[in-house]
Amino acid sequence: MSDQAILRITREIKQIQQGADLSLAVTHDDSDIRTVHALILGPPETPYQFGFFEVRRCRFNPNIYASGKVCFTWRGEPGEEWSSAQGLESILISIQSLLSNNPYENEPGYDKAHTAEDKEWKIRHENLRIAVIEPLELSLGILPYGSTSTIAEPASKGDEADEEDQILSENDKPVVDRFADLRKRRFLWYFDSYIQTIDAADSDISRKCKFQTMPFESPGNTMDGHFDYPELRRRVVLLREKIICETHNWLLEGIGVKEQELSIASNLQRQYEQIVEDLKRQKNFAVDLELADTNPFLWAFTYFGRPMSHLDGGIFRFKIYISPRFPEEQPRVFNR
Repeated sequence: MSDQAILRITREIKQIQQGADLSLAVTHDDSDIRTVHALILGPPETPYQFGFFEVRRCRFNPNIYASGKVCFTWRGEPGEEWSSAQGLESILISIQSLLSNNPYENEPGYDKAHTAEDKEWKIRHENLRIAVIEPLELSLGILPYGSTSTIAEPASKGDEADEEDQILSENDKPVVDRFADLRKRRFLWYFDSYIQTIDAADSDISRKCKFQTMPFESPGNTMDGHFDYPELRRRVVLLREKIICETHNWLLEGIGVKEQELSIASNLQRQYEQIVEDLKRQKNFAVDLELADTNPFLWAFTYFGRPMSHLDGGIFRFKIYISPRFPEEQPRVFNR
């Protein structure tokens, strides 16, 4: 590959990573920038809502195959060919556009299907099970029925990824889940939405009811299974508990890191001091920031609603948990 092509890939990856679109995430192999990994967030108000898609093992859509392949066109006309004017972001947005509110409109002859039996709940169920729950369970070492596997201690910076951040590739070999931290943070964001979806479906669909096979599905390229929303609820609630527990454990790790006088602790301490100094210099009295129990891995943040604004009179308190592996693991924020 030419240097120009590599520069273009590098530029486009950076543009997506620094862009404002939170529904797309990309990274690449450290040894080969041409191997790009992407995560697409399912659009809201669709059966794919807030799913984390690396499409590889289920017929989620007439144009998204169980093998992981994606079909953008079925006519094959010259005007539908890819051009060099299109980049990585446009390709990802095109894939995301297939995750529509009526997925089967992409399939010729089946674009008029509108019944829940034909589409909506089947996809919503597998969106939760496959695109949300299972990857997180693997990352957290959660085995079937809620038991927990023995997970190695988190790696320090520069170390290889842990078993907990691995998933299986098509040939059943473990590969790094490069989006494990992003999945955990976004899961906390969208937890209430997942529960609402489960509650809405649980009252309408019988447990263990088998999925209906769609006309365009074929052996080896299907979405097989049965409904079990009560089980999905149990797994979703357990995931939230495990992620919160993992987050709280950062504080204990942080105490050990601070006692060892490692650079991450002193760097965070200095960053905190600089931010506080800047707030004082700017005379910003709407924000109060302090370290909880002098632990640089837990920041207590308070925001006072500005007068004459829609937040006037409000006092908003948050806790910011910072991982000893920051910035590889991003901070997580909770109300306090």
